[in-house]
Order: sequence, then C-alpha cells, then structure tokens
Amino acid sequence: MRKNLNAYFFLIPSVSLVLIFNYIPILQAFYRSFFQWRGGSNSTFVGFANFAELFHDRAFGISA
Repeated sequence: MRKNLNAYFFLIPSVSLVLIFNYIPILQAFYRSFFQWRGGSNSTFVGFANFAELFHDRAFGISA
C-alpha cells in the first residue's frame, strides 16, 4: 500500500500541470463562447447565438 501512495504522490505535480495548462483553458474557452464581448465593456450572455452566427457565416462554410 505504501508503494502505491508514493506513486500517487509523485504524479500530483504532473497531473496538476496538465490540468492547469490544458484542461482549464479549454473549459474557459467553452464557457466564454456563450458570451458576447466588445473589448472594454462587460460581456453579455448570448447563449447559442454565437454558434448560430458561425454556422450561417459563408466564410466559415468555405473554410471547412
């Protein structure tokens, strides 16, 4: 049991770095995609309107 505990202890730094630099930014980007932001002002919740605008955009359709 002590060997397993030591192994988990050594995994903590690498797992925390993966969480901080990989998964948290992905989750933040997904969360922020539901808001409209114009720079210096507050952001407003728009829901799926950003995605609807994206799929109706001709340039996006050509690029895919």
